[in-house]
Amino acid sequence: MEQLLTVVAGARQKYRAELKEARKHPLIPVLKHYEAPENRDEYLALAYAGNPPVDEDGELPAELEAELPKKFQRSALDDENMLTEEKQ
Repeated sequence: MEQLLTVVAGARQKYRAELKEARKHPLIPVLKHYEAPENRDEYLALAYAGNPPVDEDGELPAELEAELPKKFQRSALDDENMLTEEKQ
């Protein structure tokens, strides 16, 4: 019984976190619903109807970059890539 309560509490906490994220960034649940890959390119394509306002290097202006969900920001992706390289 105690294990079941722990599982339910964990599921409830995960649900609350997803709900909070959905309120802040409503496009993430859309990606999940349509089983689209949850990556930066898919998010930008959806957010900007396939035409994100990037410069010639493929970078968003800093003010738009800051509005993206953390996991899709360049700085977070660069950090993740560095961690992956260190493990190899």
